[in-house]
Amino acid sequence: MAAAAVQPLLDIRGLTVEFAVEGGGSLRAVDGVSLQLAAGGTLGLVGESGCGKTVTAMSIPRLVPQPPGRIVGGEIRLQGKELLRLPIRELRQIRGRDIGVIFQEPMTALSPLRRIGDQLAEVVLLHRPVSRREALGLGLEWLEKVGIPDPRQRMEAFPFELSGGMRQRVMIAMAMMLQPCLVIADEPTTALDVTIQAQILDLMRAIRNREAGLLLITHDMGVIWEMCERMAVMYASRLVECGSVKEIFAEPLHPYTIGLMRSIPALHDGKGRLAHIPGQVPSLSALPPGCAFADRCEHAMPICRRERPELLGNVNGRQVACHLHRG
Repeated sequence: MAAAAVQPLLDIRGLTVEFAVEGGGSLRAVDGVSLQLAAGGTLGLVGESGCGKTVTAMSIPRLVPQPPGRIVGGEIRLQGKELLRLPIRELRQIRGRDIGVIFQEPMTALSPLRRIGDQLAEVVLLHRPVSRREALGLGLEWLEKVGIPDPRQRMEAFPFELSGGMRQRVMIAMAMMLQPCLVIADEPTTALDVTIQAQILDLMRAIRNREAGLLLITHDMGVIWEMCERMAVMYASRLVECGSVKEIFAEPLHPYTIGLMRSIPALHDGKGRLAHIPGQVPSLSALPPGCAFADRCEHAMPICRRERPELLGNVNGRQVACHLHRG
């Protein structure tokens, strides 16, 4: 008898998200995205700004602002529980406890009017039946774990009194202190200098629960290589390629993925020039009928402008949405 398939920690099927636009109508920011993440696994979601990465990630804990955003289709299951149909009260219990979020800019997630210690303690008190003193103790413990200098003093500080790197460490502590089963990191190093970026990535690797899954949102292919086992490439609201990081870096299949690889500084032509993808990402409000990448693709065929390629896979879990790879 064949062994039963292992249920993924996170299972997203056909997620579709739209935003209302001025003057009526809507814009589809995420179009039929399906992703799976195993317990203990790391999945990188990569693509240019505006491709739908953050909206996909923020749909999991239902943090997409509504209005103007609206999840119009699909399923999101965490440990088998369907999140899109949960009452908001139950969902609030899952946020923080089961899902930790590390935001791109901590100043938008931390209250500027409350001390760091109070904000850390609040996360604990919302989800655990402990005293305020115990909650503050756990907050202090996690500031120490994330390498904040003088943690007792920082507990009394306001966010604006900390450096960008320290604020990001506070966000990591807040996201991970209850040991959630899923950690979502949305461009966690974008606003930091190179040295601090490396420290933050090392820290995330060191303190992530081995059973927790990590969904990492980034436009940086170098970060994907360092942090992730599997990756998914998004372009103009849709997935265009998915697979293991090693396989995709060794042999990218979609022309857009190939373009992203060529733009990595370490992989440029050695003559001081960085490759770039010609043209611009099409507006999500006016996507062409076929492949959204066709106008920027040197391999485009007539069928590419007529028919949208579906994301199809093989037995190894490699998926690509491209007419070049059909039969």
